[in-house]
Amino acid sequence: MRRCRNALYVGLLLSTAAIASETLLYDNFADGNADGWLSSGEYSTLIFERNGNASLRLIGEGAALRYVAVKDIVRVRIGASFAAMNLEFGEFCVGEATFDSGKSWFKVLRVGDGQDDGVSLHTGAVTRAIPAGTTDIGLRAYIAGNSPAGVCWLDNVSVIGEPDAVAPMGPSHQRQLSRPFLLGDAEFARPVSMREYAMPQATAVPEHTFSGSLRLVNPDRAGRFQTIVDEWDRVSRVGEPIRHLPEFDFRFAQRDGDIVPLRRGVIRREHPYWEVILQPGKAWQEADDDGWTRASLPFALQERGADCTHNGVLTWLFNDDGDVSRVAYQIASETCGYLKFDMWGVVAAEYRQQDLSEQAAAHFERLDAHRKSRLPVRPIVQLGQDYPGIDASGFGVDDGIHPDDMTVLGLVVDGVHYRSDCFTRQGPHPYCASLPLPSYATAKSIFAGVATMRLEKLYPGFSRATIGLLIDACDAEMWRDVTIENALDMATGNFRSRALNEDENSRPHDRFVFSRSHRDKLEFACRFFRRKAEPGSQFVYHTSDTHLVGVALDEYLARKGIHADIYDSVLVQPIWRRLNLSPLLDNTRRTYDEAAQPFTGYGLSYEADDIVRVAAWLNDETGRPDRDKLLDSRMLNAALQRVPADRGLEAGSARLRYNNGFWAFDAGASIGCQEPVWVPYMSGNAGITIAMFPNGVIYYYFSDSYVFHWQSARDTAHLIRSLC
Repeated sequence: MRRCRNALYVGLLLSTAAIASETLLYDNFADGNADGWLSSGEYSTLIFERNGNASLRLIGEGAALRYVAVKDIVRVRIGASFAAMNLEFGEFCVGEATFDSGKSWFKVLRVGDGQDDGVSLHTGAVTRAIPAGTTDIGLRAYIAGNSPAGVCWLDNVSVIGEPDAVAPMGPSHQRQLSRPFLLGDAEFARPVSMREYAMPQATAVPEHTFSGSLRLVNPDRAGRFQTIVDEWDRVSRVGEPIRHLPEFDFRFAQRDGDIVPLRRGVIRREHPYWEVILQPGKAWQEADDDGWTRASLPFALQERGADCTHNGVLTWLFNDDGDVSRVAYQIASETCGYLKFDMWGVVAAEYRQQDLSEQAAAHFERLDAHRKSRLPVRPIVQLGQDYPGIDASGFGVDDGIHPDDMTVLGLVVDGVHYRSDCFTRQGPHPYCASLPLPSYATAKSIFAGVATMRLEKLYPGFSRATIGLLIDACDAEMWRDVTIENALDMATGNFRSRALNEDENSRPHDRFVFSRSHRDKLEFACRFFRRKAEPGSQFVYHTSDTHLVGVALDEYLARKGIHADIYDSVLVQPIWRRLNLSPLLDNTRRTYDEAAQPFTGYGLSYEADDIVRVAAWLNDETGRPDRDKLLDSRMLNAALQRVPADRGLEAGSARLRYNNGFWAFDAGASIGCQEPVWVPYMSGNAGITIAMFPNGVIYYYFSDSYVFHWQSARDTAHLIRSLC
C-alpha cells in the first residue's frame, strides 16, 4: 500500500557552485599548432617545443591575435602565461584583451626584464563583466620594446565565461529520462545532462522503500559507447566487452531518502576488463512519476589490475509491489589519461524484494558516522569571499590543466573544505561528495609510507630490516644491504638508468604494473634491475620498489607469528576507522591469485574528503599527540620536511626531494621568499597532487592532464598565511 506523505525535504544539490562556468577557450598549444591565431609583425610567431611542453613563441616584433565568440555570458575570466628571455629594461611580454573589436584594450598579463630567465612561467588573469551587446572577445600577445633579441613564450590561454544564473532543477523539470521513457522501450541516442540523474533541491519524501536485489538483464548487449581518447588501443584489443557494463546483480537497502549498496569498495566481476564500485544514492518522489519512486545511484567502472576510474550514475523507478522500470545509466567522466569514453544506455532490470533491515543496520550506522566526520564543504568560489583578494577560478587552468581534464579540485583552510564541482562532459556530477577517485601513486604515501611508519612505531628498527633477509625471492647478494626504508625512498641502488622515469616508463615496467600475478610482480621487482649504486645514495623512481615494501611488511609480521592482513591490521582498523573514512578505503587492489598481495604502490580509491582528512591529520601539528601514538614521529617528520638534516634525496632537481614515500618541493623562490619553503606532497599518475603546506593549508586536484603544476595553489596558500 502506498504511504502518503506531504512533507518536502531538501535534497542533494546539483552543484556546489551557484553558477556553472563555461570554457570558451583553452589553448596550451599541446596539439602542436596555433589554429585560430593570426600572426603579424616583422618576425613571425611559431609553435615551440621544449622538454615536452609546447608554447607559442613570439620574437622581436611578432604578435598573435585571436577572437572568441561569446553568447549569454555576463562575466568572463581571461588568463594566460608567459615565459621570457633576453628582455631589456623597459621591454615586456604583453597579453591584452578587448571587448570592442580592438578600439580599447585592457591588460591581462605583463612580464618584464628580471622575470626573463627562459624557464619560469608567469601567469596573470583578470575577471570582468562583459558589456551588453558584446559578441566576441579579442586576445593579443606581443613584445613591447625595440630589441630584436627578446623572446616570449605564450601558454595556457584561457577564457572562462560565467553565464546568466540557471535556476536549480525543480520538481517541474521536464525530464528526458521521464516515467514514460523508463517504463517504455525507447533508447536515447546521445548522453544527456547529468541533471537527469540528480535529485532536485526540494522533493517529496519517497513513498516506497527499495529493499532487495537489483539485477540488470543482459547489460552486455545494451547501451552505446563513444571513444574519446584511447592511447593504448584498449577498445579494439579488448573488444566488445569493454563497451558494456559488467554483470550487475547487487543488494540495496533504503532508509528514508538514502539508498546504500550492501557491497562497497571495488567489487570484482568476471568481466575481462571492468570491476565495479557502488556508492550510496538517493530516492525521492516527483509529481510527474505518477506514484512511482525515483532512485539514482553513483557507480564507477575501474580497470582490472589498474586504477583508471570511469564515473557514472544509474537511475530507475520502483514501487512497493516489487515493480521496477528499466535502468538508465551514463558514464561521462573519468580520471584516466589514456582511455576516455562516454557510455550510456537503458537496460531491463529485475527487482527481487527482500527484508534487509538487519543486514543494512551497520551500513546506515557507518554512513551516519562518516557523514558527521566529513569536513564542512563550501563552493570553491566562496574562497574569494572568505579571503578577499583570492581568485579561485584560476586553480588548475592557470597551471596548464585543460578544464576538460579536471575531475575535481579543492583547498582546505582551517577545517573548511572549499571544493569545486566534479566535472563531467555533461555538467556537474550529482554525487561529487562520494565520487570515487583513484589513488595511483599517492598510495605510495598513505599505504606504503604510513604503514611503514606504523610498524616502525610498533617495532622500533623495523625500517632498517633488509629486503634480502625478508624476501626469499630477492637475490640475497643484490638485496642483502637494501633496507625497507631504502626501498620506500626509491633508493635501493638497483636500477638500469639514472635518467628520470626511464626505468618506470619502460615496457617491462609497464608489464609489471598491469600484471595480476604476485609471482610475476615479485620476479620482476627482485630480478629485473642491476646494482648500480650504494643503497641510499641515488633516487630512481620504481613502483616495483614500493611493491617490495608491501611484501616485506607482510613477511616481517609473518615471521613474528602475526598472520593478519597487512592492509587491514596496520591501516584500516587502527587509523582509517578512527578517522571514520569512507568504506572505499576498507580495501585495496591485490593480485588476482591465492596470494592476494596488496599492490602498495597504487590501487586505492578515495572520496575527496578521505584524502584531505588523511592529509590534514598527517600535516596538522596540533594533532601530534594522537599521531605519535600510532606512527613513528622520526619518519613522519622527515617525510613532512620538518627535519632539515633529513630532507631526502634529490628527485630530479635540486628543488625536489623524495622521503619515506612523500615528495617535497622547495616553493620559496616561486612565492618570493628569501629562504627555502619545503612543501610535502603526494603525487599520482596522469595528474594528481595533494599538497600539504607548512601553514596548514591543503590543496589537491585529481585530473588526467599529465600536468603536475600547482603554482596557483602556492600563491593562494601564501596569501592566506605567509609561508616565508
